[in-house]
Amino acid sequence: MTARDQWLEKGFAVLAAEGFRAVTIERLCAEMGLSKGSFYHHFGGVPGFEAALLEHFEAVETQRYVDAAEADPAASARQRLDRLRAAVVADGDRAAALEVAVRAWAAQDEAARAALERIDGRRLSYLESLFVELTDGGREARDLARTVYLLLLGSFHVLPPVPVAEVGRLWDRALDTPGELPDVLPSGRA
Repeated sequence: MTARDQWLEKGFAVLAAEGFRAVTIERLCAEMGLSKGSFYHHFGGVPGFEAALLEHFEAVETQRYVDAAEADPAASARQRLDRLRAAVVADGDRAAALEVAVRAWAAQDEAARAALERIDGRRLSYLESLFVELTDGGREARDLARTVYLLLLGSFHVLPPVPVAEVGRLWDRALDTPGELPDVLPSGRA
């Protein structure tokens, strides 16, 4: 792992544990045993670090899940959806804490909000693309993508948070049973 990545990972750890206001240069330097010069060398300042942290969040908390789902190019949409679910559940509660922290940051910072809107759009678009292959597309695919995404995000925000392993079971339940789509779809077909 590069020094830049170490800064970002330490930023994630502090962000997930204590929120975005706790992510300060002084705090990161003290915990990493590195100088402010190293921080400024890699990021140019706080705005550069925050932008890099949000980009890293997108790569780590979005792209790697897509990569896991798409690991086998011959896999069906249902197999990719199942792999996506397994990757999300395997990451456990650390990813959930980070997700909550980034959303709290976005509620108070315009740059974080813009990044999160882009990330949410990308995630929903990917989910919808899977459901397009599993359904007749259109509204049905959008509704299923939103249902799964909102279930996941909502599970992080209730108190106490729903354990990620339980989210996997609820994900399956929302789609009826593992390996099958719901018998009654929003378009009224049975």
